[in-house]
Amino acid sequence: MMTKSETLAAVVKLPKAFYEMHTISPHDLLVASGYYENFEKISVEDIHQFLRTHIEEIGYWFRFSEDKRASGGWLIEAAADGEFEVRLVRGGAPKHRFSSREMACAYFIKNELEWIREN
Repeated sequence: MMTKSETLAAVVKLPKAFYEMHTISPHDLLVASGYYENFEKISVEDIHQFLRTHIEEIGYWFRFSEDKRASGGWLIEAAADGEFEVRLVRGGAPKHRFSSREMACAYFIKNELEWIREN
């Protein structure tokens, strides 16, 4: 079983691995990360703290969101006013707005991981 720290690193780097491997699904990467065993231990704040020292991973998550072909899950977008919006692809849920790119990405990551885990 992977530790919380190992899982946290693996899930934050999930889209990078997805783009580099081309042969494994996000779901399979999530399973391999240990997230299913550690999901309750990993919070938005944990992800935010990790992103603050691994800022290069944020671009991969924005690309992952932009490339989304699924009819479900979450999206992250830069708003015209310089803030960031995170929302469900479908479902009419309200948009969550953030002034911090890192916090918006952390919120997006946690919600997208949970959507993948539950679907």
